[in-house]
Amino acid sequence: MYFRDDTGVFDAPVEVVWAYLSMTPEHRAAHRHRENRLDWSDTTHFLARWEQDLWGGAERFGMRGHVLHPLGLAYEIVEGALAGSKFVFYYTPMGPRTRVTLVGEFVSATIPAGALEEKVRALFDLEFEQDAAGLRAYRERTGA
Repeated sequence: MYFRDDTGVFDAPVEVVWAYLSMTPEHRAAHRHRENRLDWSDTTHFLARWEQDLWGGAERFGMRGHVLHPLGLAYEIVEGALAGSKFVFYYTPMGPRTRVTLVGEFVSATIPAGALEEKVRALFDLEFEQDAAGLRAYRERTGA
C-alpha cells in the first residue's frame, strides 16, 4: 500500500529539528519505547529495535535506517507487523517551521489489507505527536 502524508509541521526551523533528532534526551524519551537497541554501522546507517504500545497491545519493531542529512531519513522495517515496508521522511524548511513529509510502501503479513492504512496512519500520527512534544521540550531546555 502506497502511503503519503505531508500534513505534519514542526514548530521549529529545520536545523533545530535535526539537532533534536540527533539523539537528545528529549528525543529518546519522547517515544516511550521499551527494550531500545540502537546499533550504528557508520555515521549514517543504523539498526534500531524496540517494543512499544500500539494498536491496543505491545508491538515489536526493527528498522534499518539511513540518515540523509539535511534532507531526511530512509527506513526499511525488518521486524514486526510491518516487516518489508519501506519509507522516507523528508523535511522541508519553512522559515521558523519545518514540514514533515512521509512517503512509503507498506506491507504486512499479519494486518489485513483493509486495515493497513488505518494502522500506518495511527503509528505515524503517534510518532509525530510524540516528536512534536519532545521538540518543544528540547527547545525549552536549550533555548533553540
